[in-house]
Amino acid sequence: MRDKLELSIQVFFCIAIEEMEAWLLGDNEALIKAFPSTRRQALQNYKQDSIVGTWESLADAIYKGGVLKLKKEANSYFEIGKLKCLWAREIGVYMDIRNNNSPSFRYFVSKLDLLCNDCD
Repeated sequence: MRDKLELSIQVFFCIAIEEMEAWLLGDNEALIKAFPSTRRQALQNYKQDSIVGTWESLADAIYKGGVLKLKKEANSYFEIGKLKCLWAREIGVYMDIRNNNSPSFRYFVSKLDLLCNDCD
């Protein structure tokens, strides 16, 4: 005899606008705590979740010499990728997920909240 499985699976698709770095740029306070020498002017020039070269905007804000210097110094995109992972790890420690300016991040968190509330 087979038992009938009654499963209910809820699926959400949450896609970051252009790049995940938009989520990091959504919390300026976390950026500045992680990288105290952050160039605040670069942060002010970034329009949240816009398609403008997001990782490049992040590099301009926190990498000494900005994205142009980084591209000259890096031997490969792999090296840039490693730096991006480091930035995410360092900024992520300070991120306040309830106070992020990225609309796509807030949407993502709201769907996680729904999912977690359904588990109660």
